[in-house]
Amino acid sequence: RFRNHEKLLVLGSSTVPRLAIFSFLIYVPAFDKYLHHNFVCILLNDLFGIQVRSGCACAGPYALELLNIDDQKGQIYMKFITEDENGRFDGLPRNMLMKPGFTRFNLSYFASDEEVDYILKALEFIANKGWKFLPLYTYDPATAVWHPRHMLSESHISHFHSLQMITYENGTMEENSPTQQNQITQSTFPQLIRASSSRNPLEQAIAMAHNISKYIYENIDCRNDPPLNIPQEYQDLIWFILPKQVVLKMLHAFEQNQHNNLMSVPFRPKE
Repeated sequence: RFRNHEKLLVLGSSTVPRLAIFSFLIYVPAFDKYLHHNFVCILLNDLFGIQVRSGCACAGPYALELLNIDDQKGQIYMKFITEDENGRFDGLPRNMLMKPGFTRFNLSYFASDEEVDYILKALEFIANKGWKFLPLYTYDPATAVWHPRHMLSESHISHFHSLQMITYENGTMEENSPTQQNQITQSTFPQLIRASSSRNPLEQAIAMAHNISKYIYENIDCRNDPPLNIPQEYQDLIWFILPKQVVLKMLHAFEQNQHNNLMSVPFRPKE
């Protein structure tokens, strides 16, 4: 289904027998870059309730092989993510976002045809429209974690369960977390772009993608996003799209569309 997809790049051999576990990248031709795997991971969860894994897998050399990253580039990327107590390598800032990786999902053998079709349609949507949702999110270069822009990172993370919350003080395993942490107090997506009354997540996502340009034009400001601080000589190693790049593109397109929709002059003088 995705073998010849221009934007959804399935990694690894397509002929060797394998389990239904797939690694993929989302490529966006308009920017000639990829969506960050951690962003893809959280967007699939927030839009469709689909949980996938992101990263570069435990077998680092195999990941480099899949991504076609040679040893020289691999060493440079390693410097961005390696702790260096004696000072940063060549003055490079530590930036976990720079670590190349991909997203992985699996299809269970007992999944129904309807469930499999839902997952594949969600992946196709992310491949085609996912980049439009980037301005709704921001990131932390130190951890490579992405979270909705209108929610504080702590607020978003508080909805996650952690082993650190487990206590055995009463002789049994209990989750020691404040009640409010389990209460969703903010919607992942602002009401202004959730225009569809449908309960179908795919239809909701399509409606949001249709309305998102206007919302971004009126509400999104990326000027305070954390800088990557990548030295000029390594700028060509940035492999993922930033929210501000999408904002600039969408604002230009929105303004151009607004200009084209302006009414023509109501009268013209005689010649």
